[in-house]
Amino acid sequence: GARFKTKLVIAFVGLSLIPSILLFTVARGIITSSIENWFDIKIERSLDESLEVAWAYYKNVEQLTLFFAQDLAQNISNQKMLSLRNRQYSRNYLNSKLQDYNLDAMEVFDTKMESFAFTKKQNLPESLLIPISVKILKSALSGQNETEIKSIEAGEIVNATAPVWDASGEKKVIGAVAVSYYIPNSLLD
Repeated sequence: GARFKTKLVIAFVGLSLIPSILLFTVARGIITSSIENWFDIKIERSLDESLEVAWAYYKNVEQLTLFFAQDLAQNISNQKMLSLRNRQYSRNYLNSKLQDYNLDAMEVFDTKMESFAFTKKQNLPESLLIPISVKILKSALSGQNETEIKSIEAGEIVNATAPVWDASGEKKVIGAVAVSYYIPNSLLD
């Protein structure tokens, strides 16, 4: 009696253990191969390429923003807009260029770093306007072009500054132009 029950229990344990071990081994092999496929070279390469695309986009936006700042500074210089008589004309000019360049904000500064003219997209919330840093503004007033990218909660802002040179031919900076381009989080994600 007791021996028969022991043999019966051992047989049932053996019969249930063999399929369990077999199932465990197969599942482990499937999971291991699945995880290895997650980190496949093709996926890794596509992730690297998507990072390259993002980097190229940032570089392109930065270069375009700087180009627009330089072009705007050149036009302001050529048309001698940094005179008090031309303040309203400067604002109107900035509004038209804001549309042409598809930028989000533009500002012209005099040599004292005081705002001469400013415009922004009408639908752009004030919370997205980040003041141009003093560092790049001073750089523009010293004759250098400069860009910066600032992270904000709703995305990122690309700022660019360019010097406005005296149109008389004298190598003298008479102001600076600052432009901003907003990149929403929806493009960053």
